[in-house]
Amino acid sequence: MAGRSCVLVLCVPSPLAPTPPLPPTPARTAGGKVDVGEAPEAALVRELQEELGIAVSPAALRPLTFASHAYETFHLLMPTYECSTWVGEPTGQEGQALAWVTAEELEGGGYAMPPADLPMLPPVLAAMHARRAAAAVAAAAGAPA
Repeated sequence: MAGRSCVLVLCVPSPLAPTPPLPPTPARTAGGKVDVGEAPEAALVRELQEELGIAVSPAALRPLTFASHAYETFHLLMPTYECSTWVGEPTGQEGQALAWVTAEELEGGGYAMPPADLPMLPPVLAAMHARRAAAAVAAAAGAPA
């Protein structure tokens, strides 16, 4: 997706995954639980490999925002990172359907998100718009995006 500002969403809960503690939702981002003693970045690198089959260096992760959400039985603290460099082609390793989604598609409400993810949406959209603006400036100057 070089030159495009998109986010990858997992569109369908996996029929192969165990029943999650959250209600099923039609769209979510990749990620999972942080193991005891594991850094959030290491957990994300591991989860991206397990869920999407891609290799990501921790150095390629840039902190973007976080969400804090209280469910009835637990509290979720979810850091969010931006990553534009990886090795491999993302594929749903657990049976998930994937979609590259533009900011306009997210803003248009075409992808329902779990309540815990909603606070992350404005910072993610801002990063997507900033990346697209920077690519447009670079293209106008004749530089590679």
